[in-house]
Order: sequence, then C-alpha cells, then structure tokens
Amino acid sequence: MKTYRPERVSKEIMRVFSEVLREDISDPRLQGIIVLDVEITKDLKKAKIFYTLIKEEEKIEEILEKAKGFIRKKIAERMELKYMPEISFTRR
Repeated sequence: MKTYRPERVSKEIMRVFSEVLREDISDPRLQGIIVLDVEITKDLKKAKIFYTLIKEEEKIEEILEKAKGFIRKKIAERMELKYMPEISFTRR
C-alpha cells in the first residue's frame, strides 16, 4: 500500500518555508531565494530543500547553514508534526 504522507508533508514544508523566507527572515541576501522542491524521506526524518537564486549571492550556502536552526524552528511552529525533520539545502 502506497502512502502519500511524505508527499503531502514535503509540499507543506515547501509552502511554509516560502512563508518563513517572506515574513520572518530579515536578511536581504535570503530574500532572493526561490524554493523549487522539497524531498523528504519515507520516515519523515530528513527533508532536502532545493532552491535557486534570483540573483547571484556570495556565500548563500553558509548563510542558510547558519540560519538552519531558526528556519527549522519557524517551520515547526507553523506545522502540526510530531517530529520536525532535519533540513538541508541544495542549490539547483
């Protein structure tokens, strides 16, 4: 039996992450991020967020890594999950 929960959760993480970027992050370097996709493992433990940039920004990967805890916390506050997946960022 196929479960659709990982697909639904990944779409919701994508939506909420976009909201967090728009509403909660004040760093202007992160305002040019476009979220392309979110892949999540079947056990919902890890989520990989794929993004691209409107304009090239230096050290964007480092900035996202530093903000990862804050971003994860903000996503968790807006979603009703028992466990919030660990997130990682991949540029496409």
